Amino acid sequence: MSRFVLLISLCIGLPVQADIYKCHDNGQVHYQDKPCNAQSEKVEIKLHQPSKEDIEQQNKRTAAYNENSRIYQINKLKQKNRELQKQKIALEKENKAKYDELQNQTYDVGNGIVATRDPVLLENMRGIVEQHVQQLKSLQQEIDNNKRQIQALSAQQ
Repeated sequence: MSRFVLLISLCIGLPVQADIYKCHDNGQVHYQDKPCNAQSEKVEIKLHQPSKEDIEQQNKRTAAYNENSRIYQINKLKQKNRELQKQKIALEKENKAKYDELQNQTYDVGNGIVATRDPVLLENMRGIVEQHVQQLKSLQQEIDNNKRQIQALSAQQ
């Protein structure tokens, strides 16, 4: 078994090279691994091994790109959270206005008890509150998710 593993590991490390031929057929050009006729041309493929300096320079560029990308993602998430906070504030104002409008149609009978002549008014008020709570919860979940992503990206430094 160990000989088999050794043989496989040796084969994997060897470069593989195949000949490539350029063929002309009825005005069409195509490439294949075997000559198609006597006029087939063998294509020479020149491999270039970059220098250590080139590799190092490319690695630095890649690292700089990754860092810039990480910072960009963090800034986008922070901007999104600012927008979501603005949405929460606008939602608060909108729902307060709706609730106040409905509340103006009620009257206080004492001891904090509110009454109305409209049988669905109190149900509408309750619906506004429930919808408001659900919308705020959804926005807050998105903000929290963005914060977690920001923390994860910040930890990658």
